[in-house]
Amino acid sequence: MIPSGDKYCGHASPGLRFVHEGSEPCLYEQLFTLWRHSKDVRIAVAFLSVRMLNILMAQLRNTGTDVSVRFLTGAMNGFNEPRVLEKLRAHFGKENVRLYCPGDKAETFNSANLHVKAYLFKSENNDWTVVLGSSNMTGAALLGAENENLPGNAEWNLLVESAEGSNNAVLTEVLERFEYYWREASVMLDDETLETYRRVYQEGQRKREAVEQRELLDQARKLLKPEPRIIQREALERLETLRGMGMRRAAIIGATGIGKTIIS
Repeated sequence: MIPSGDKYCGHASPGLRFVHEGSEPCLYEQLFTLWRHSKDVRIAVAFLSVRMLNILMAQLRNTGTDVSVRFLTGAMNGFNEPRVLEKLRAHFGKENVRLYCPGDKAETFNSANLHVKAYLFKSENNDWTVVLGSSNMTGAALLGAENENLPGNAEWNLLVESAEGSNNAVLTEVLERFEYYWREASVMLDDETLETYRRVYQEGQRKREAVEQRELLDQARKLLKPEPRIIQREALERLETLRGMGMRRAAIIGATGIGKTIIS
């Protein structure tokens, strides 16, 4: 268990701790401390970053931590890069990595939106500690500010642990829900699933790039749309007056460079 006290978070109740982006040590350090003292780790997050995964794997190699680990993630918004899933599978084994996919959606992952952020740890004494909140497995969420010019995310999380049985009902419900997602609402990250996800991810990337290109073109058109100068506005106002009088034709006479093309 992580020791309680102001060093770890602002206010602590038995078995409950509030962990935010300003907590010291940062959330990642607290999670890794729990990991090192656990025999069973279960993680369910919407998003994972390559950077955060590299940091985790490097620390695991250095500490020689060997525990049972299960990762559950998803295809929401096409955030997770295929190489992240490849790294997860290579390190923890395909049987220990699953993609959230309720119903029959494994062909497209449509509406397969896992938005959970949960970290579950079972200690050698069989006590459970669960961290629930807003933090995905990304550097900005777990490590906080990388430097003063690149602030981390504002994150709120609640650390729940066994405390004289007071939180057992909550912990049990969280564990049961994780198991339901794992057994009934996800697919193992085997070769076929990984290739399907890669195809869906690449199609999504192309669509997003096309949308971004259209938005850039629209912005460029707005920026390049000419605004008449004062003398041009006066000419346009006189033309409008003539149209109001029923006249269908008019001549604009002006010096070179006055902007007759714009007026027309």
